[in-house]
Amino acid sequence: MICPICGALVDDTNNFCPGCGAQVSPAGEFSPSLGEGAPLSEAAVPPAPEAPPAYTPPPSAGAPAAVEEAPPAFMPASIPCPPPKPVRQQVYTQKQLMPLSTGQAVLFSFICAIPLVGLICEFIWAFSTKTNLNRRAFARAALIWTAVFLAVAIILAIVFLAFLALNPQFDLRLFLMNTFFA
Repeated sequence: MICPICGALVDDTNNFCPGCGAQVSPAGEFSPSLGEGAPLSEAAVPPAPEAPPAYTPPPSAGAPAAVEEAPPAFMPASIPCPPPKPVRQQVYTQKQLMPLSTGQAVLFSFICAIPLVGLICEFIWAFSTKTNLNRRAFARAALIWTAVFLAVAIILAIVFLAFLALNPQFDLRLFLMNTFFA
């Protein structure tokens, strides 16, 4: 048999065309479009409906669009954004990148141990941009430890003063004499 739609060769045992999938019936059988016993021929089969185009081109630029959509009412007008600020890259000198020697680290620790001078030097080295990076990191760590020790000392002083306030019979002078001069 030959398919009346696409003209492909169809086996007599098949009811559908393997090329286009149209239903075919052997000659002499009832066909709803042709009537009973009418032979199948290309002239008797109505033409297939024309398929819609796969691509619809957009309207030309000169022609106005049929429907223009307005922006939503809740959308704010476009606000111009300022241009991004340039990122300032820090450039380090060779002296700033050199590691601290053992002698420098010991001297640094000794200076930090001096009560007021050490604290001032720690602040200067910790927040200066021109100092060695390792000295800056060391100074920041020393400042953190100084803050921790200061907080612990304040808490211990408050606890000790609370103890003295709650025990009026406690003689501090006698306690210090027995502790340090016994």
